[in-house]
Amino acid sequence: MEVTNYCFLVVFLLHHAVFSLATSENLTCGPGLSTPGYTFPKGDITLEYGSALEIYCILNPDRKENASSLSFTVNGTTIPQSAYKIVNRTTLKLYFKKHPPGRYVYHCLLDSIDDPSSKNRAVCLNVVHVGYKPKEVSNFSCISQNWENMNCTWDPPNNSVPTYYELRFYLKGDRKYSYPCPVHNVVDQNNCVWNASSNPPHRQPYAQYNFVLTAINRLGNLTKRYTVNQYARVLPNKPSNLSLVEATPNSLVISWNEGHPFKSFPPGIVNRLIYQSKWDPQTYWEVRNAVFPPKETSRMYNITGLKYPHTLYDIRVFTRSSVAPDEDFWWSEPATITLRTKPTIPGHPPLTDIGSFETSDSSIETERNVYVYWQQIPRHLENGDKFEYKIIRIEEFTDDGVKIRDITPTEVSKTFAKFTGLSFNRYKFTIVSSNSEGYSTNASYIDVPSKKQSPPEPGSFSKIAFDNGIYELSWNVAPNILSYTIFWCDNKKDRPFDCQGFLNWTKVYVNKDDLQCDENGCGLLQKNITLSGDNVYQFALSANTETSSSGMVWASCTVLPQLAKGKLRNIWISRIGSTFIELSWNLDCFVRSRIIKGFEIIYCPITDPQNSNCKEPSQNMTINGLEIINGAKVTINNLKPYTTYMLYVIAMSENKDDRIKSDALLNTTLEAAPDLVPTNMAIHKITNSSITLSWKPPVSLNGVLRYYQVIYGTDVTRVEDKSEVVYATLNNLRSFENYEIRVSACTVTCSKNSALINAITNVGRPDKMDPPIILNTTKRGIQISWKKPYYPGGYLDFFDVKLRPDRVKDHEEAPFTRLNGSLFSYQWKELECEIYQVQVRAVNVGEDNSTLEGEWSNPTSSNCMFKDKDSIDAWWYILVGVLAVIAISIAFGYFTRCMWLKCKAMQNVGVKLPPQLELNNVYKDNKFPADQPITNHIGTTQLKSLDTNIIPPPDQELLLVKKESEFIENSIEDGEDKNGDRESSGCGSGHDSVSSSITAGTHITDSGTEADERPPSPESPVFSNSPRNRSSDLRQRNISHSNGGEEGFSRLALTPASVPMGYVTVQSAPRGYVSHAPLFLDSPIRK
Repeated sequence: MEVTNYCFLVVFLLHHAVFSLATSENLTCGPGLSTPGYTFPKGDITLEYGSALEIYCILNPDRKENASSLSFTVNGTTIPQSAYKIVNRTTLKLYFKKHPPGRYVYHCLLDSIDDPSSKNRAVCLNVVHVGYKPKEVSNFSCISQNWENMNCTWDPPNNSVPTYYELRFYLKGDRKYSYPCPVHNVVDQNNCVWNASSNPPHRQPYAQYNFVLTAINRLGNLTKRYTVNQYARVLPNKPSNLSLVEATPNSLVISWNEGHPFKSFPPGIVNRLIYQSKWDPQTYWEVRNAVFPPKETSRMYNITGLKYPHTLYDIRVFTRSSVAPDEDFWWSEPATITLRTKPTIPGHPPLTDIGSFETSDSSIETERNVYVYWQQIPRHLENGDKFEYKIIRIEEFTDDGVKIRDITPTEVSKTFAKFTGLSFNRYKFTIVSSNSEGYSTNASYIDVPSKKQSPPEPGSFSKIAFDNGIYELSWNVAPNILSYTIFWCDNKKDRPFDCQGFLNWTKVYVNKDDLQCDENGCGLLQKNITLSGDNVYQFALSANTETSSSGMVWASCTVLPQLAKGKLRNIWISRIGSTFIELSWNLDCFVRSRIIKGFEIIYCPITDPQNSNCKEPSQNMTINGLEIINGAKVTINNLKPYTTYMLYVIAMSENKDDRIKSDALLNTTLEAAPDLVPTNMAIHKITNSSITLSWKPPVSLNGVLRYYQVIYGTDVTRVEDKSEVVYATLNNLRSFENYEIRVSACTVTCSKNSALINAITNVGRPDKMDPPIILNTTKRGIQISWKKPYYPGGYLDFFDVKLRPDRVKDHEEAPFTRLNGSLFSYQWKELECEIYQVQVRAVNVGEDNSTLEGEWSNPTSSNCMFKDKDSIDAWWYILVGVLAVIAISIAFGYFTRCMWLKCKAMQNVGVKLPPQLELNNVYKDNKFPADQPITNHIGTTQLKSLDTNIIPPPDQELLLVKKESEFIENSIEDGEDKNGDRESSGCGSGHDSVSSSITAGTHITDSGTEADERPPSPESPVFSNSPRNRSSDLRQRNISHSNGGEEGFSRLALTPASVPMGYVTVQSAPRGYVSHAPLFLDSPIRK
């Protein structure tokens, strides 16, 4: 060591000599740094553990300070002076004989003389690494993730000396070529990854990799070799597309896919399936291994032997290389799926016992009620949806034989079915389990004996509850009873509530040695039963013979053991309101054990359920008498709403010291309306459309405050602010309106209204006014009036009136006149004669003297005005004269027309012909048959003649019903136009009147007798619209009546030219005259 130190000193002195020859600029800690000196050796120092450390701190020669001003620190801690010594005036030496391993930072510091404030000025620093030569790494391992890469990792040993790791591999039989890590020469690197995109890439087909790991640092290097079987280091990805193929009640067929690379994976892969049902413990998993051919990537597996139909199964599939270790690490992440097996019929019917029924009295003496009880099957045997228990068959055994009854239970639960109104006969019930798939294969039966054959019920049945789930049951044994069945129901509540939970039972056979004796004899049987948990259990007992049972008798209450005897049970709150609480209880057990004289109920309000101390003095309520022992309902009134009360009951017996107290009952009364109203109401701000007010909540709310109700005028608004001081603004109010405001606080209902507070909104804009009324339009102008707006919104300080000529467009502004608000009329003078639009509006003056103008009213139009009143009167005279002339002309025309129509009517006077008139003479030259009918010419209305209303005889009527070819035309008259329109020549000639007397109303027969009278029919051809009827071959003549209708007559004649024109001369008829009136019927001829 002395030789080493000597050599180091020589080197240092030579180095110092060389540097002494250099300029002072080179005597710095590093390039570009201006320091008062430097250290030697320079830069980082690496030492192997066990070596000595020497550092020299040298000042520049031109410094005034000397080595005594220098010091060293390590990692910020000052080094004691004993660790270094002064070599010369400018040099200080630091020395450690055996430096501990680690990384250290040494600083050389200078206390400057020139600048006292620059104490401990840095001269230079060195980073010192003390450690070891490279050591062997640990946990070298390589993993091929999904056979797509190779990832090698290792754990470097702890070494303060920076160490570099270089990993290379070569393939089997090819040592000449090795492949480096894609990323190398990184300090303390502890992994290397080759994949398809790296350089060099991953060599997937090769099974064996030979790795060479070299560790290098400044103290030396180390090389280690590792051989890795790639196939055994493959970690597959989890399977994909895991899905259900088929399901049965006891099996599930699933399929999945392995990744693409494994289609050509030489050793192949294996799978592991684990599954559990919803009924299995969470830690229990069924495990199955599956091996498939190597090149099959699509796989299918049938999980058979599943226990539970219609059950969810959690299935997980793992994958592993077949040559990888069978360890959890080398299995892939699981692919998971939850599947349900198919449903099937229930696996079991409900269990029953010979005594699992109960009978009770009905309101009808000849009937009874029957409860049928069963034990629920385990849920994993339900096997499907819509599971329930059904009674599918009820047999009644009567004197006439067995009858099948279709009786519907009045109540059904998972444990029992209740039937009401059954007879006293024997019944047999068949019970099955049912679901959507059907009924269970087997069924259970309950036989209810007839009332006469039923064994006696167990007497004096009671139970005593001890700690740790121990119950003591006792009852009196009856003769001829073979066994007793003890039932217990896991229920949330004790009797009198019905059993709704799981029912179980056990049999107890009568043994005389088990009977206990008392003063009444030996017949008391006592049994203990232990049940787990802190649940509430109901107990029942049935007495059984070999073939029958009494049915179940329920223990109505629980008797406490001696140590807990001073406590009442079966007390509950049956009803609660905002100001009352109703208590109920059932104390059968205490009636059997002692005489109860009365009860005392003690109650008080408490702060909260966690603090049962009364916040007010307790109150009590005493009840005397035995009539309320069972099924009692006692109401405690005058309670405070929304307050938690503590209540308990004390039973009083004959012995005043024997007082039995119940557990405390806690409950909160319901909410009610606050009994106080909001207080401190105040108005804060008023505008012309809003009022802002505030108030404080009531001191007593009687519940949870939900909102406030503000009533103002006829409006109501809700405020949901629950602050200690509530502010609310009423908006959209009318201006200058007096509002009466009240506030109520609301919980479930609202309190009474608060005291009234009045507020008047500020002046605002008036409402739109009604259109003005024009009072007068004269040569002096227009005078108008108006009414106040319905809502003035203020004092109505002014009214604006506006007159706009109608020729001025609406959008053009017209001047207006502002009037004092006390005026309600105005007049414009000296206006031009034209139409004007008049409008008016109201104006208020606001609080800040601003002008608040209302909306202009709808316009009112005025007519053109006459400038001179005399000219207006002249026009009125002219108008009246014109109207008078028109009236006179109309009257004269009406009189003239009436006279002309009367003249025409005179031509239509009826003519009487001789009775022996032979019409055949008319047709003699034309060779027509003697009995040829004559068709009449039909007029449109009746003439006002003497025989207008005479009904034509039947022989005339028959002339109307002939074919169109037999019509004859009227005699030719002058003045008729080519279309047969009416005549225009005034009164007609006399021969027309004569010829017109021949009408179509008569039909003359061969015998000369008259035909029967027949009324005209609307369907007869005389009403037809035949064109022949409209032709010009028939000539007609019409006369207008004064009433505006049309009247006329027609003369009938033959169409041939041989028919003589003018008058027709006929011989006298021996039968006298035949008179007739013209037929004024609507016909096509008229048209």
